[in-house]
Amino acid sequence: MGKRTPEENIAWNEVYEYMKEMLGYDKSMKLPRYMTLRLIGLSNGKFMANKKQKANAEYPFSTILITMKISRASVNQYIARNNSKFKDEQHKFNGVMVIIEGGINDVVLRLKKVKKVEEKIDKVDLSYQEKNTAQYKKTDKKENKKLDDMW
Repeated sequence: MGKRTPEENIAWNEVYEYMKEMLGYDKSMKLPRYMTLRLIGLSNGKFMANKKQKANAEYPFSTILITMKISRASVNQYIARNNSKFKDEQHKFNGVMVIIEGGINDVVLRLKKVKKVEEKIDKVDLSYQEKNTAQYKKTDKKENKKLDDMW
């Protein structure tokens, strides 16, 4: 878990608040410790954050947030379909986490593709376009005499 940078703290707070919103919590409520540890564990590719297990992956909180936003419609459908079946909040949360965990690698791959495309765009040399401009010459207007009798 270690020490986080200020940027990571901001991203973590956004993930935390977005999860509260997804679960229907208001400002006066907080996520239980279990849920917090699950979210932190996801950033390390673990089921739950702990120091006994080695990290299996490394997902920045910004990537987790993007995954949560992309998965929002699926999460809402899941909650609406199963609202009466949930034993408790932890049961609902675990279902939401299954959806998020299932989509996180797709988001990572998409972000890598975007980064590659941006790098290719940066490497494209457009300097020749600035110097060479098209040279157009005005041509004389020639009228077709064969069509004069039609007007």
